[in-house]
Formats: sequence, structure tokens, C-alpha cells
Amino acid sequence: MNDVAHIVSTTLVLSDNDHAGVQNIASPITVMVAADTVASTLTAEATTVCRYEQIVIVGSLNLKYAQIHRPVEFTECVFTDAVDLHYAEFQQPLTFFKCTFLQGFNSGDRTESLTIYHKDLICNHSHFCGPASFNGAQVDGNALFNDAVFAACAHAADVPDVDFIGFTCKGGVEFICTTFKGHVTFNTIECHDAMFSGAQFLSTQGSVDFKGAVMAGNLQFDEAAVGALKQPARFKAGLDGTGIRCGRKALFTGAQFEGPQLVTFERADFGWKLDCRHTLFAGPVSFSGAQCAGDGIFRRAKFTYSQGHDNGDVDMRFFHLQGNLDMTLVRCTGVINLGQALVRGKLKLEGAHFKSKVQLYDTNIKIFELQSYHTTSRFEGFPFIPDSLDLTSCTFERFHAGREGQEQQLAQRFVQSQDPRRFSRDPYIQLEHYYQNNGQEHAARTIHLLGHEAIRQNALRPNGGSINWSRSQKLKDGALKWLTAWGLHTERLLFAALAFIILGTLVFLPAGSLQPVAGSAQGLSLTSFQHFAYSIDRFVPALDLGYANAWQPVGSGRIIYAFIHCVAGWTIIPLYVASLTGIIKSE
Repeated sequence: MNDVAHIVSTTLVLSDNDHAGVQNIASPITVMVAADTVASTLTAEATTVCRYEQIVIVGSLNLKYAQIHRPVEFTECVFTDAVDLHYAEFQQPLTFFKCTFLQGFNSGDRTESLTIYHKDLICNHSHFCGPASFNGAQVDGNALFNDAVFAACAHAADVPDVDFIGFTCKGGVEFICTTFKGHVTFNTIECHDAMFSGAQFLSTQGSVDFKGAVMAGNLQFDEAAVGALKQPARFKAGLDGTGIRCGRKALFTGAQFEGPQLVTFERADFGWKLDCRHTLFAGPVSFSGAQCAGDGIFRRAKFTYSQGHDNGDVDMRFFHLQGNLDMTLVRCTGVINLGQALVRGKLKLEGAHFKSKVQLYDTNIKIFELQSYHTTSRFEGFPFIPDSLDLTSCTFERFHAGREGQEQQLAQRFVQSQDPRRFSRDPYIQLEHYYQNNGQEHAARTIHLLGHEAIRQNALRPNGGSINWSRSQKLKDGALKWLTAWGLHTERLLFAALAFIILGTLVFLPAGSLQPVAGSAQGLSLTSFQHFAYSIDRFVPALDLGYANAWQPVGSGRIIYAFIHCVAGWTIIPLYVASLTGIIKSE
């Protein structure tokens, strides 16, 4: 290479203490070059490409404050000591391809930052054995770290092994199939697209930090193609994505969050799509306060944590989606909390299975879908276990549960799966309105009766439910149940009234059973029809046919019955009127 001076042609031998990263070098390295010589060459006034291939750069490469105007390419090179790029400015692309950095790589840290790369920064297949810091660095092109290895681990308790805090890139950043063995932070990183497809985060301590990260395009933690196979993005610890913002999509398809630490996307904005299909969450998860302008897809995702985390093992409170929340075939072991969430499309639960409680209090859903209409096979699984749902103030406009007949059966099972301690009649009312709007009057009446019966059974539970009734309230409700079916079967009152009127006719029909009131009907007798009219006059309140005031029963038994007859009328007739006007039903 013409640009390299003072080349020492000798074989390089590294001891075991010189870090294990050298073993990844494909070709034998036989040339060593002093770092100062390399620095002088890079900073020289030249515009030709400066290339270094298969050499060892000995000593610290100090390019602090350097202005480098030429393209620079390092291929399969080894840097024995630290690389310092503080405040350096690269006018052309800088490439480290299959390079090994045995000590630290500093392109900006917490005290001194702002290294500027006006073109691309390429570190594909490189191996960083020591701490690597790109804090505050600025790349005007793309930043590529595909298949790189960051091997440092816990070099200092309060300093991350890999630091991309405040890193900005006008193009895309790529960490496809990159391996991070230590603690890494991307706090407040800004770029167009961020691709971590197939990336491996192997530290079991803490969480990968993406707080406040901003992507104008996509954020990808999906699977990467490795030959004929697919390699998922893998996290041995948690991830902190609080406040992440994506302009287009956030893709976590097939990602594996294997550690017990929290994975959080609180207050995140996922742009037009959040895709978590086939994703594994082994620890607690939070999407609290997150939003998405399109669909949130969790099809076949697995949530295996079940330790009673605060606000639910899967916290989706205040999760706002303008599209669908697709949880088809989801498996969730712990408590999932969708309280006060907003889903303007469908909440799709076909084939899902929740092994613990599901909280849907104050949730607003446009279409609640247990099974889609187009499904042809018989529904083989119900998502919820008994006594697991909190549906307080849960609202939805439509309810889908497969074909007619099957839908009503699953709807009833759905509302009957409520936790007795958090029982609410709200879902019954929602279903009743839905069926009424669809002209399914029989289904609406059925669900109305089930709602009343459910609230009654909750109030009568031996161990106590969420409804507390006084004894008088229980008696009153029992009477309404048997007499009117809570306002839906008013014909029962008609039958009861007719029965009393006929019975009264028979009681007062025998000769001598009635006698005229003094001065009203002396010497007259009643026909059979008039006895019937007398029974009606006694029974119906505020009805004056003239018979009840002119005649009175004879004998203590008939007098007692006349009192009962009158009381029954004052009870049944007002109930019938209330049923007709809908007063009882509304209660």
C-alpha cells in the first residue's frame, strides 16, 4: 500500500491476554503499523481513497479534533490500543470492515462528544473487544454495524459497554445480526430507519435502553434471514422503550424477550403499525399510554410472566389504537390489563387463551370479536377462564362471535365470565343494545334477562360479590323476577290479574255472599255477570263501577279475602302499568 510508511514486515504474535477477538480474523496478519503513522496519513491533504488491509495498528490511534477529507477504508485490521475520534470530522465515508478493536473505541462520550461523519459510517463484521462509545455522534449518511460483535461486559458499573446516547443519523442505522454481550444504551437516538433484525442482546443485567428514541421511518427488531434459516432478535434482559416514536412501523416479529426484566413501551408512538407476531415476552410487559395510528398485531404472541406485576403482568392501560388490536391465538399466562384502552377497530380474540384475569374496565372498543363471521370451523376454544373478567364500564358497538346461534351462546358465556368481585351489568346492556339495533329482539330480551339474573345472583352470593342489597331490596327484586321477569313478561301480570278476578267471582258468587250497603241497594240481587263486575271493581284501583261501594262481603272469610283481593289489585295493576311503560325494564 503506497500510503503506508515505515511498514514493519514481521509476523504478529498475540498472547492470550491480548483479548480473544483476533480469532475472528480470516487471514494471517504479517504487517504492523504505528498508530501515529496511520494518523498522519489520514490527516494528510489528499482526496484519494486511503486503504489499509490485514495490518495491525500498534499504539493508540488518536484522531481527536482531526479533519479528514479523504475516504478511509480499514479491512481486516487489528487495533491493539484505544481509538479516539473525539471531535473528529470525516468528510467522506469511513469504513471498518472485519476489523478488531482490542481496546476502547471512543467516538464521543458523556464528557466529550460530537464526532461528525458527513457520509457513511460502516463497521460491518467488526469486533469491539473493549467499550465502544458513540455518544452524541452525528452521521449524515448511514451507520452500518451489521454482523458486528460488541464483546465488552461490565467494564464499569455506571458506564454502558456500548453507548449510543444522543446518536443522530440522517439515514438509517443497521445492526442486523449484531451481537451485544454487555450493557448497551440507545437513549434518545435519532435516525430514519433503525434495523436490529436478528440482533442478539446477551447481557442478563438491566435493560436495553431505547428511552426517547426517534425513528422517522421504521424500527425493526424482526427476524433476519441467515442462509435458509431465520434468526430472531433476542433479548436476555429487558428493554426500556419509554417514549419511543416511529414515523411508520415498529416491527418485533418473532422477537424473543427471554429475561424476567420489564419490557416497557410506555407512552410510545408506533406510527402506522405495531407488529409483534410470534413474539415471546417472558417478563412483564407494558404498553401503558402507547398509541398507534393503525393496527397493533400480537397474533400468536406469548406472554409467559405471571407474578402479579403492578397494573397487570401485561399492562396495556390507556393503549390507543386507531385500527385493530389483533390478539388472535395469543397465549397469556398472567394478568392482562386493558383498562381505559381505546380500540377504534376490532379487538380480535379468535383462538386466544388467557389463563388469568383480563381487565377491560372503561375500555372503549368498536367491534369486540371473539370469532370472525367468515370462520367455517366450529369454535374450539373460549379465550377466558371462569370468573376472570373485569368489564366495568366496558363499551363496544358491535359483537362478533361466529355464525348465528353460536354468537349468542358465546356472548352469554362472555358476560358470564366476569369476576364476581368486579361484576358489572354494563356488558349485558351493551349486548342488549347491539341485538336491538340489529333487529334481534329475542336475543336482546334473552341477554336482558341474563343481566338481571346475573346481578341478582351476585347480590345473593354466600361469600359476597360486588353488589350489596338490603333484605327488602332482595325481596322486591325476587317479586319482580317472578311476577314480570323484570318487565319483559307482562303477560304474567295479566294472567295473575285474570286469576284473581275469576277467583273473586267464585268467592262472591254464592247466594248470600254479598249484602247491600245500608241505603244503597236494598232488596236487589246480583246476576252472575254482576258478581264478575264486582270482582273487577274490587280488584282494579281507581276503577268505580258502582258495585264495590254498593255491596259488601258477608262472613269473616270473605271479608279477609276481599282485603287480599284489593291488595293484590293495588300490587299487580301498577306493576303492569310500569312494565308497559318500561320503568321496570330500565331498572
